[in-house]
Parts: sequence; C-alpha cells; structure tokens
Amino acid sequence: MRNTTLYGIAGTKFFRLNSKAILKKFGTNLQNIERSARTIYIADNGYKLLQRDQAGAEALIVAYLCRHGNFRDLFLNGIKPHIFVGLHLFHDRLQRKINDGGHDIKCNIKELLPIKITELKKHPWWKEVSNLIKESDEWPAQERYYYIAKQVCHSSNYGIKAGAFCLNTLIKSQGRIVLSKKEAEQFLEIYHGLFPEIREWHRDTERQLKETRTLFTLQGYPIYFSGDLENERYLKEAFSSVPQSSVGIITHIAYTGLQEFIERTSVDWDLLNNNHDSFLLQFPDSPTEEQEAIKISQGFLEQELISPRGEKFKMRSEVKTGWNWGSYHLEKNPRGLKEVY
Repeated sequence: MRNTTLYGIAGTKFFRLNSKAILKKFGTNLQNIERSARTIYIADNGYKLLQRDQAGAEALIVAYLCRHGNFRDLFLNGIKPHIFVGLHLFHDRLQRKINDGGHDIKCNIKELLPIKITELKKHPWWKEVSNLIKESDEWPAQERYYYIAKQVCHSSNYGIKAGAFCLNTLIKSQGRIVLSKKEAEQFLEIYHGLFPEIREWHRDTERQLKETRTLFTLQGYPIYFSGDLENERYLKEAFSSVPQSSVGIITHIAYTGLQEFIERTSVDWDLLNNNHDSFLLQFPDSPTEEQEAIKISQGFLEQELISPRGEKFKMRSEVKTGWNWGSYHLEKNPRGLKEVY
C-alpha cells in the first residue's frame, strides 16, 4: 500500500511544513496521523523503518533562550522536565498512592523536593519515584500526573493563562481530564516559581517585539510580527515562534542533508516523512544497515546551535526502529517502533 500527501508550498507560520490530501480526495495529511492508526503503515518487504526524533526539542531551546537557571540545569543533568515538574506538582497525591499500597516503594517523596537538581539523580529514591511518575500515564485520567505535568511545561513556556490551560487540557485529553481554574492557577504558579527565568525571557521577548517587531530563530532567520502586540493570544504565539521555528528548521536541514547523502552514496534508503521534529526513514532489514542508518541519521539531526548569549549547545535526539510506524508493544504491536539505546 502507498499513501500520498501534498506539502503546502507556503508551509505554515514559523517555518513548519503542512501537508494535506491531494485535491481533497487522494492521500492524507501524513503529519497528523493518529498514533493509534500508524500501525497500518508498514515497511516494504525486506525493509525496516527508522524514526529519529529531536529529544525535548522546544523545551531545550527555551532553556537556552533563557538565562542559565533551573530549567537549563534539568537538561544538563539528564532530568526530564515533565518528571521534575510532576514531582513538585503532585508529591502529596503520589505519596498517597504509595501509602495506599500496590507500589513496591517505601519513601517519603517530600524529601526529594529541596534537593538540588545537580544532586537529584544520586538520591536512592529518585529512580523509583521517576518511574512511578511515568507510570501514572497508565492510571485513570485524573491521575495522569505525568501527562498533566507535560501540558503544564509546554503551556507555561509560552505564557498560557489558567482558563486557556484548562480548556487546552480538556481538548487534548479528549474530555477526559477536567481541571478547575484554581488548580490550573496553582500549577502555573508552582511552575514559574521553579523556573523564574522563563517569565524573564517572556518580558525580554515583549520588549524586543515592541522595539523591532522582529524575532530571530537560532539559525538567524527573521520572524516579523505585524499584529496587535497587546493581544494576549498574539503574544503567546510570539513566545512559541522561535522554539517552534528553530525545531522545524533543524528537521528541514537534516532531511535535505540526508536526502543528498542518499543520492550521493546510492544507499538503498528512502526518506518517507518530515514530521516537524522528526523524520521517518526506510532501510534494508539487516543489522549492518540498521547500525549505519542509526549512526548517519544522528549526525544529521544533532546539530550545533548557539543561544542569543553566544552559548553553544547541541540538539539531542532519540531513535526507534521497527517494521511498522506504530509504537512498540510486546503484545499489541511487537513489530512497532522500539527505542534503540
């Protein structure tokens, strides 16, 4: 089976691609395929798929748009922001979950809260508590603490207000997670208390917009804003523009560079999809080809970047391989994309 798509010539705002069915009849939008439907996309006979994703891409870029603070320290010390934020938002609820039984953990989670980020992973309870927070994604909707923390991270970085956050979470969870405005206000204030440098960056961005109406991606491309700079929605869009654009450009550069590599070396690989912060590749199903594809794709995506203050850092990436585009599951989808370490 083959599926076609049409990329919009003008793309979207902020250097992202868009795609759609051809003449509203043939093919589909290959950038927004539901995860549950991706298992129908399979590699050709004798081939395997590789997906390489930018890891925590927009959040990493935000960490370097801001001054060096707690948010950047999470990345420097290998701690996922969603785990750290979930710990601080839901430590009481997680403790009750432990106390109620069913979890083979014996600890007082509050003891982790005051520990410096640089020391957190050394604590004997960190790994177990971290895994517990991740596990919450499989719990009932209102107890999906990892998911809620993830939404808090993404939304707070771009200046969302409590009411809009409640609505966004309700929509993205398909009506399953209902938060009160009071809860949302509390979550956002805790978040910005942990990372005050993010609101400082927001103020700097507003000041630059009012002075020049122009922001720049980390690759130096200008983004001009002609609308109402007092509009809250417009400002939120401005905060997100540099991280989102920089991520999209990283993928575009990697995608075109990898296609040029394929044509220059005549390897039997096919690039199948540019998905904003990731790409999908097909290669002959052999251990040697797999290792080569993993190595080469990493080199293209993990590009060096420079913050507005001249600090150098690299984009990070993760890679998965499998025989269909769905996520790996031992029972439900054993031939799906499985992370390679």
